[in-house]
Amino acid sequence: MKPPQLIASILVIGFLGGVTVLLLRGPKAVVLAAYTSSLQGRTPAQISNICLASRLANHHKIAHGEIFSLNQTLGPRVPEKGFRPGPTLLEEGPEDQPGGGICQLASALYNVALLSGLQIVERTPHRHVIRSAPPGRDATIYMESLDLKFRNPHPFPVTIVSICRSSYLVVKALAPSPLSDRIEIQTQVLERIPFHKVTRPGVVGTRRKVMRQGIPGFRVQVIRVYRSPSGDERREIMGEDEYDPLDEIHSM
Repeated sequence: MKPPQLIASILVIGFLGGVTVLLLRGPKAVVLAAYTSSLQGRTPAQISNICLASRLANHHKIAHGEIFSLNQTLGPRVPEKGFRPGPTLLEEGPEDQPGGGICQLASALYNVALLSGLQIVERTPHRHVIRSAPPGRDATIYMESLDLKFRNPHPFPVTIVSICRSSYLVVKALAPSPLSDRIEIQTQVLERIPFHKVTRPGVVGTRRKVMRQGIPGFRVQVIRVYRSPSGDERREIMGEDEYDPLDEIHSM
């Protein structure tokens, strides 16, 4: 008897630095979804924090009906646990804080939760578009005030597997059974908000240069689409997110 054929569906997304999403499903599949993002451009402290958070979340099993909390899983981001001060984007601007960079893990987990059919309980987008996830597909956490939470509605446990290397982060959701429906995530851009160019005084005698690249803002709607084997389709609106533009700064 021939072994059952493994059918895989692969979705590749490229946006602001490149993101690869891998969705596998089939008779013998145990990977419900996986999400890979690059760590290029991160500081050594941020990479250290991301990999530490990845190890803390690795092999976390979510039982049927259980709610996963990233803040609870990671605990306090303090130096005593190994978290290092790293650049963190706050309302006032970037600032070094213990655990800086771990929002990349939050965004990866959020995408895996979306693609695995997990129910989103709490999630907050960033103020500006980030490199590691497209608009509407990111998540930020901060101390006790902002968390990422999702519930497992499936009749089987889902296990988080997180792998961090010096140049990339991979997060997967594993289960003993595949999903019956095929899940796709659609993002509709409702508005594109242009950025402004700001000129600031520079060093006398130097050439004018771009000190910070501008990033446009967006208003997007994210929809989770369930497609059954019979072809029936169910659409779930995950919400609308708005991202402020980031001004481009030039020196005189």
